[in-house]
Amino acid sequence: MTESPDGPGSAAPPGKWTMKCTKCGADLGGFDNEEASICLRPREDEETRSYFLCEACGVYSAWICIEDFWTDEDTMFPAGPISREEGDEIVEKIRKCPNSDNASCKCPSHKEMSRWILTRSKPQERNASMR
Repeated sequence: MTESPDGPGSAAPPGKWTMKCTKCGADLGGFDNEEASICLRPREDEETRSYFLCEACGVYSAWICIEDFWTDEDTMFPAGPISREEGDEIVEKIRKCPNSDNASCKCPSHKEMSRWILTRSKPQERNASMR
């Protein structure tokens, strides 16, 4: 399993991961503080995207985990900052899904988020599993 070079939440006690804001560095807490998360399969790889809102600076940060289809290894990294407006739209879409942790879900939210990942995500996010 590989992690981002910065590592998850270095200020947290061992075994306790916390997300850091990608703009101001504020501690956003662990997964129990996420606004929404969704598991997708826009390509062969399975992706889980968790979105966190920073109250201090008003932007979203995402924690992305990509499970490589061929090697079954995980690549994890933070992404952002994401504007409040765009983050609110993403969270609203995810919350409309009846089963957001099912990568095989065929609901409109999953279809739209998969399209968004393929067309709007940054190249390093699309190719993270190729590192």
